[in-house]
Amino acid sequence: MRGPGIGSVDFSLFKSYTAMEKFKAQFRCEVFNLTNTPSFNAPNTAIDTAAGGRVTSTASSPRQMQFALKYEF
Repeated sequence: MRGPGIGSVDFSLFKSYTAMEKFKAQFRCEVFNLTNTPSFNAPNTAIDTAAGGRVTSTASSPRQMQFALKYEF
């Protein structure tokens, strides 16, 4: 049996700031699985049971966001 394909959209946004030419800061926002679309695992291959051919779990994690602030001197 073949399972469905796995796809994910990741996104990141950066903004850099400079102060007095030697101090720099960067704000980052990163989003993993932006569309929050589930990717399903392959179906159960034991066709002689009641769960045969059923998809019972996901292969991807839910949407995750992380923020960071980087300071350089």
